[in-house]
Amino acid sequence: MKIETELIAPKYFHETLHQQIPSTIKDNKLIFDKEFGVGGMTYLQIQKGLYVNLINAKLNEPLTLCRTAKKVNDYFILNFHLSHSNIIQKTTNKEYQLGFENTNIVLSSACTEATIVIPNNVAVKIFNIGFTIEWLEENIFYSM
Repeated sequence: MKIETELIAPKYFHETLHQQIPSTIKDNKLIFDKEFGVGGMTYLQIQKGLYVNLINAKLNEPLTLCRTAKKVNDYFILNFHLSHSNIIQKTTNKEYQLGFENTNIVLSSACTEATIVIPNNVAVKIFNIGFTIEWLEENIFYSM
């Protein structure tokens, strides 16, 4: 299965996935239907524009997420790959094996294009922190 999306806040990411995969949205959770896999995603909004998200899943079929670059660099995400399984991420020039044993922390911006392949039948755990440019300007740049 292949899904194309931009780098967006978790609520909208969950909605985009929900429209394309068998799942249920309940509050801040995206729960996969058993036909698709086990587990899902949960996010919390810490402050306006600052989010944490946990992906804890085991898929029945591989999933390819194609992240398209936005023209405006308005969102950033810091992924911590905590699973021992390998997730392949391809950018324009390189391919990375993401997982706890190798490249396990990746910072991406909304202007970054990437293809991420999540394998089937393996446990995947990813914790990430996402923030908007407005949050960054108000909470980090403002205090400098």
